[in-house]
Formats: sequence, structure tokens, C-alpha cells
Amino acid sequence: MTKRSFGSIVRELRLKKTQYSLRKLAEIVGISPAYLSRLESDRDPPPSEEIVIKMAGALGADSDELLGHANKVSPDLIKIIKNHPKSVPAFLRLAKEKNFSEEDWKRVSEYVQSKILGKKGT
Repeated sequence: MTKRSFGSIVRELRLKKTQYSLRKLAEIVGISPAYLSRLESDRDPPPSEEIVIKMAGALGADSDELLGHANKVSPDLIKIIKNHPKSVPAFLRLAKEKNFSEEDWKRVSEYVQSKILGKKGT
């Protein structure tokens, strides 16, 4: 399975999900239509995290997912990692080593949520 480019994903979302013109999306996001055109055709690398997040909002897409396609990380996640410089990276490396599937991540998230909710209820 080949990984689709950031630009092709943005273009597809723009045309299929919102039907925005290139000019309209550029206006909403606060960039030039020429720059958006270069992004969609992969002539420019993905923009800053801030612009990707604005694009996701305008396109009705998940910002973390679109950031992932841009090889970027949300600033709030960077803060979490910086606040826990040993435990968060260690856990992420373990998950990588164990080749966590999407289902594994979902189960871990549900487990953590149930433990937190369980502790609050006592």
C-alpha cells in the first residue's frame, strides 16, 4: 500500500468533501491560492502545524490525521511529551516495538479511560 501525499489528500478533501474552490479554501486558511496550488501538487512541502490545523478545520478533517500526513505533530502533543520526557517516549517506543495496531491503541485508550473514570468514582 502506497502512502498518499499530503497535497493529494488536501485536494481530495477540498473537492469531494467541501467542494471549495482553490481560492475559497486559501482564503479561509489565510494563504495564497498559488501557495495552496503548489501544496496540492506537492511542489512545496507541507506547511506549518498551524496552517495544517486550519486546513483540517476548514475541510472537516481530523487535525491529528492531517498533521500525520504532513509528517507533523500537534503542538499540544509536543507539550505533553516535554512534560513527561521519560515516560511518554518510552511508552511510544514500546508500542512501536510491539507493532501496535489501531485496535491495540483503541484498547489501551479504553483501558486508561476506564481506570481514570473508575478512580474518580471511588
